[in-house]
Amino acid sequence: MTRKEMGDKLGCSEATVKRELQKLIEKGVVKRVGSNKKGEWILVNFK
Repeated sequence: MTRKEMGDKLGCSEATVKRELQKLIEKGVVKRVGSNKKGEWILVNFK
């Protein structure tokens, strides 16, 4: 799912999704595995 698709489903902008994903990366909750085009987001530390 792209950031644009996430934004559409969540009712927010792509920029908001990008900003919030960055916060989750910094907290160690998610990480990106694979390439930018074919990769996926993995929940690492979800509580």
